[in-house]
Amino acid sequence: MFVSVARSVDPDGVGKEPLLIVAGEGARSVVTSASYEVRAFGVRAGMPLAAAMRACPAAVVAPVPGKAIRAKHREMTRVCARFAPEVVMTSVDEGLLDFSGTEHTVYRGEIFDDTLARLRAALLDETGLPVSLGGATSALLAKMASDRAKPSNGCMSGVLVVQPGAEGDFMADADLADVPGIGPKAQVRFAKIGLVTMRDVLALSRETLVQCFGRKEGDYLYSVARGDMIGGLPTPQPARSVSRMQTFDVDVTNRRALDAQLVDLVTHVASELRTEDRAARTISVTVRDPDFVTRQVARTLPHRVRTDRVIRDVARELLTQILNARQCAVRLIGITLSNFSVHDESLPQMTLFEELDPTGSYNTMQTMTGRTIQLETSRDTRLMNAVDRVRHKFGDQAVTPGTLADRKAPQHDGVRGPMAK
Repeated sequence: MFVSVARSVDPDGVGKEPLLIVAGEGARSVVTSASYEVRAFGVRAGMPLAAAMRACPAAVVAPVPGKAIRAKHREMTRVCARFAPEVVMTSVDEGLLDFSGTEHTVYRGEIFDDTLARLRAALLDETGLPVSLGGATSALLAKMASDRAKPSNGCMSGVLVVQPGAEGDFMADADLADVPGIGPKAQVRFAKIGLVTMRDVLALSRETLVQCFGRKEGDYLYSVARGDMIGGLPTPQPARSVSRMQTFDVDVTNRRALDAQLVDLVTHVASELRTEDRAARTISVTVRDPDFVTRQVARTLPHRVRTDRVIRDVARELLTQILNARQCAVRLIGITLSNFSVHDESLPQMTLFEELDPTGSYNTMQTMTGRTIQLETSRDTRLMNAVDRVRHKFGDQAVTPGTLADRKAPQHDGVRGPMAK
């Protein structure tokens, strides 16, 4: 998805490049996604960009088109919701649909392969994204069928349905590495006793598997190998936090530069908080040192907040506390907001004298460094509502904090924020 969207954003540039990597900017960034042509060189998501370029020197690197990705995600969700009564988007580029109960009502006996083919055509027509779709009697098998339906696996239709009763045959052709949830460490454990493919697992009894791996894991392997999986969609869990992290190209010691980067991160994360109509009570600042020691300090406020000023003031105090504790260069800086509520429930009861008391002495917080920070007021809320309207109409860079006025405007709106220079 990231490659497809990056090409659609710049059709005359990277849109024409077969060897394409999508990644953050800077020497320390990692690969977010890569075209199939680049993957043939061994490049994978999560690989350091420098290593990816050594593997495929001819590749072109495009920035993560974060804003366009989020827009496509919303478009995909709307299309899917027209076809299935229940949709759970498990990530920005993947989701699960439950068609239960529609067989003889909505679709009146239509072959499920045809239903998914129509859904795939609608997604391609309305979002421009070629997707792969898998259908099965359980979410896990559907996910595996979707992976197997990718063109890179030779499925040119992009649709693969595991028919009821054929689950065992489908799983017999799989490797343990193909099963979601069985990661590299587990694969190593299983391989030690000769379990690499599902056929290896099928050769063992339930008792043997339980004896080797315990009741829970042994029973799971026994059931998965036979496709004996049940269960519908997972219950969607609301995000517990929003965060932004920034890795610098070169370790930074200048505190003004660190402060400016923190303000930039606050601007993005606070905007995201308001977009989701939430407010946060806990603010955390993270710093990673050159020796990869990660330090984090958090502060829980007496009231939940959602505006830039308060989040910025608290974050600056936390950053000062971290830097004073150990004075060294900084490799990474980040901010996290958590302890959410719907914003209407978060604001304290305003007094009759709020507008007459600009100091906000009735609504303040003492910091670890002895400073007094005024907590959120209705003036803050009105100001940020106005700023959000301007940014929505004219773009994210229409209004920026004065601290960032001298900084070069970011070249993209990446999911992780612009790379520091």
